[in-house]
Amino acid sequence: MKVLLLFSLLIHIFNKFSNTFQKKIEDDNKIHFFSINKINEKYFVSESHDLNAIATCKYEKTYNNDGWGKLYILTNGIFDDKTQAYAAGYLEGYITREKIYDHYRNIRLNEYGKKGFPHNVKKFFKENLEYMENLVELNLSDIHSQTIIKYFLQYKGMVQG
Repeated sequence: MKVLLLFSLLIHIFNKFSNTFQKKIEDDNKIHFFSINKINEKYFVSESHDLNAIATCKYEKTYNNDGWGKLYILTNGIFDDKTQAYAAGYLEGYITREKIYDHYRNIRLNEYGKKGFPHNVKKFFKENLEYMENLVELNLSDIHSQTIIKYFLQYKGMVQG
């Protein structure tokens, strides 16, 4: 089930994926700081460590050393939970989009070959996504629904980032 949810996330991201990257992080072993702010309902990422931003992150590109990149995101509690969740996702998507795309491409080719994902898998992802969008629209107040809504907003932010 977890694998299918991951596939759902990856399919949705790359249905909207642009081949043009806003920013490439070139230097291996260098620590990068980024912040995200919202101006007139639009999110902006800057290479800075702005503690007044909705969220900030530290990114260590250490793939050549240990095979991993390290991303640490901190949100600012003066903003509401939903804004923090969306901004954290946006920042994660913005910083890691190339690695997410590489992972998606590898899974798609290794698991399903050149034909790509089968219709029943795509259908499941679409139905799951619609269910979560409906839950967000209902805006239920119980803690379980609120947790799912925040997770989904973080996911939507990642897609946009």
